[in-house]
Amino acid sequence: MSAVAASIKATAETQCPALVPEANSLSQLSMAVMRALRTTLRTLRPPEIDDFGLAASLSSLPGIRNGLANTQLKISLEIDGDLRVLPPTAASHVYRIVQEA
Repeated sequence: MSAVAASIKATAETQCPALVPEANSLSQLSMAVMRALRTTLRTLRPPEIDDFGLAASLSSLPGIRNGLANTQLKISLEIDGDLRVLPPTAASHVYRIVQEA
């Protein structure tokens, strides 16, 4: 979408300058979609799982939620066992389950 917007803008600059603002809008929309997609992917499987492990990634979730909540609800997490033995796919599923909970 970004490439198409850039192509439209390049053509519009010489052939139809009135379309340049719309091409710019399309480019901005494309960037916003990519940011949203990256955010969604990080939410589903944050890169910290690979960098720091599942336990550290899970441990950050209560702090994030406590910071977002405008209530007196406090969330905590207790991990029992070695999560490093889980295969990567299972680690992603566990992360999502805890995140959703």
